[in-house]
Formats: sequence, C-alpha cells, structure tokens
Amino acid sequence: MDLARNPRRMRLAALAALALAAIGPAPGAADTPPSPEVLARGEQVMRRFCLSCHGSPGGKVEDPLGPRLRPEVWGSPTQAYENVGALQRINRRMDQPFRGTDDERRDLAEWLARRALENRTPAWQVALPWVAAGAGLLFAAGFAVRAGTRRRSPRAGHADSRAG
Repeated sequence: MDLARNPRRMRLAALAALALAAIGPAPGAADTPPSPEVLARGEQVMRRFCLSCHGSPGGKVEDPLGPRLRPEVWGSPTQAYENVGALQRINRRMDQPFRGTDDERRDLAEWLARRALENRTPAWQVALPWVAAGAGLLFAAGFAVRAGTRRRSPRAGHADSRAG
C-alpha cells in the first residue's frame, strides 16, 4: 500500500504516530513491582507512623493519606524514601521526623510510591488533548490541500471550452 498516494491514509498514519508518541511507554513498565509482603509491611508502617498525625476521619481505619499522594512527589520508591527522610521539606507542618528503621522506611517508601501511582492520570487521558489537536491540524491541512487543488469553475462571461 502506498501511503503517499492516498492522502487520507497518510493523515490517519500521521495521527496514529502522533498518538503513540504522545502516550509513550507506560511509566514504571520495566520496574519490578514490590512483593505483597513489602506493601503490607509498608502499609503497617504508614498506619503506625503517618496516621499518628494525619489521622483517620471519624476514627475509621481507612487510607486518608493515599488519595492525596501526588505521583510527581511520591511516585517512585527512591523519591518516597528521600521524602520520608525530609518530611518538613514537603510540608512545613510535618515536623515529626521518621523514627523507624531503615527497612521500615524502605517498606513505607514502596507503599507510598505504589499508592501515589494509583493517583496518576492514565496516559491516554494525558495524550487525548494532544491527539485531538493533532487530528485538528491534520484535518485543517487536508482541507487546505484539498481547497488548493480544486479546479476553479469558469468565471461568468467566459466561454466554456466544453460547450459546443
């Protein structure tokens, strides 16, 4: 199939390439996920340490902290580990230093990172406005090309060569 000879297919191929470029690989696709045991230990550390200040609304055993974890701040275990060690840098009101062991801090960091990534906007939603803009540009370009290649009708008053 020769895409260059079919402008519609060429536009569709360009749109598909734009969509794939905008979406890119899934974040963390190559990372090895932490084991369920690590995540369970991390959640226990969170409940013991974090909820002492953040608390659970109405005394319910919930996850009031998780929905507020921003992926750009807590989204990787390395980021989360560093942030747990410098909580006041994240928010001045978090004035209690982490008092757990290094293993507990690593488990907590894994849980925080995993929970923060659950708050991530899916790649297709991030890419959607760009894909729509690309489609609009391709449509406009196709319209402009088509309008430029249309044969103009003979002007009034000029003889039509096809008329006999």
